[in-house]
Amino acid sequence: MSRFIRGVRRAAQVLAITTPVLGIALGIWYRAHYVMPIYEEDAVSHAVLLPNGYDTILAAGKLLVKKHDGVEVNPWPKLKTPYTLAQRKAFVAANKPAINKLREGLAQEYQDQSGERFNGTSQLALTRTLVFAAKTSADARDFPGASRYALDAIALSQQIPRGGGMIPLMTGNACEPFGQKALWEIADKLDAKTARAAAVRLAALEKTRLPLSATFQEEKRTVRSQFQPIFNGGPIAAWRNTGTAFGEAQVMTSQFMKMIPGESTAECQVLFLV
Repeated sequence: MSRFIRGVRRAAQVLAITTPVLGIALGIWYRAHYVMPIYEEDAVSHAVLLPNGYDTILAAGKLLVKKHDGVEVNPWPKLKTPYTLAQRKAFVAANKPAINKLREGLAQEYQDQSGERFNGTSQLALTRTLVFAAKTSADARDFPGASRYALDAIALSQQIPRGGGMIPLMTGNACEPFGQKALWEIADKLDAKTARAAAVRLAALEKTRLPLSATFQEEKRTVRSQFQPIFNGGPIAAWRNTGTAFGEAQVMTSQFMKMIPGESTAECQVLFLV
C-alpha cells in the first residue's frame, strides 16, 4: 500500500511539472498560428521641422577643425608636453565657425532623423570641443565664456535624444556629464550675474528635458517598423498561414532570428511571444 501511495505521489509531481510546461508550449503555438497580430506602423507622425536643429548640428560637426597647429581634442589626453594656452586659444578660434553653427542649431527645434542608423560621432566631437573651449576660457580667466561653453555642451546633450530611441538617449547621457563637470569646476569663480544666468539656463533646460516615455515610444516604433516586412508577408506570416509543423517552425524561427540585428534580438523575442 505504501508503494502504491508513493507511486501516486510521484505521478502527481510529474504531472504538476509537465502540465504547466505543456500548457505554455501549446499557448505559444496557438498564439503564433492564430492570434499573432499583423504589425502595422504606429500612427506616430513626425512633424517636418524646417529648419531642424538636427541638420544644423550635423552641419556644425562638418565644420570642426580636428587638428590645428599640433593641437587636437582627445577625450582622454595623455600628453607628455601640455599645450600652451596660446595654442589652445588658437584651436578654439579655429573652431569658432563650428561653435557658432552649433549655437544656431541649439536655438532651433530638434528632431532626430537618423532612425535606426543613428551615429553620434558629430555630437560627441562637438561636446569634446565645447568642453575643451570651456577649460581654455577658464584658464584664460574668462569665466563667463567658460560657463557659456559648458552650458552649450549640456544643452547639446539634452537635444540628442529628441526623436530618437535608446541609442541617442544613451549618447546624450554620456555627453552631459562632460558639460556638467566643466561647469562645476568654475562654479565658485563665477560672478553674481554670470552665476544667475547659468542657474536660469540650467532650470530652463531641466524643464524641457525629454521624458523617458518618449524615448521608449520611439524605440518601439523603430523596432516595429523593422519587423513589419518580416511579419507581414515574411517568414512568420508564411508559417502562420500555412500551418507549419512545430519542428519546422522552430527551424524557421531560428532563421528569422538571424535576420534581426543583434541589438534588437531581445525586443524580437518579446514581440514574437506576445
